Amino acid sequence: MVAIFIDHAANNKDCVINGDGLQTRDYVYVDDVVAGLAKAKEVTYQGEINIGCGQEVTVLDIVAAISKALGSEFAPPHAPAKLGEQRRSCLSYALAKKILSWEPQINITEGVKRTLAWTKNLNS
Repeated sequence: MVAIFIDHAANNKDCVINGDGLQTRDYVYVDDVVAGLAKAKEVTYQGEINIGCGQEVTVLDIVAAISKALGSEFAPPHAPAKLGEQRRSCLSYALAKKILSWEPQINITEGVKRTLAWTKNLNS
């Protein structure tokens, strides 16, 4: 959702927020995911390990971060909520910290800023 919204904001495309925008997800910047995967390659542990930030971020928080990174308002209209959409999601990265010595480094504001810069560079 973050990359799609940033692409739409950077390229003046229409997009919508489904529902009230208060649904949450645990967004992780791509560099942090890659670092976690690289560390997972180095261990013999077998099992699931969450690579997350341990922080619930709403769609409205993402929209605000995009507006801040753009330096102008990004305010997609709301559409009806998607039937059956999960309302909240947040992961614990405690096992990743213990087994992989990994934890996220990039917060959502910085991640949005970097993704917007990358998108603008891609389109220029």
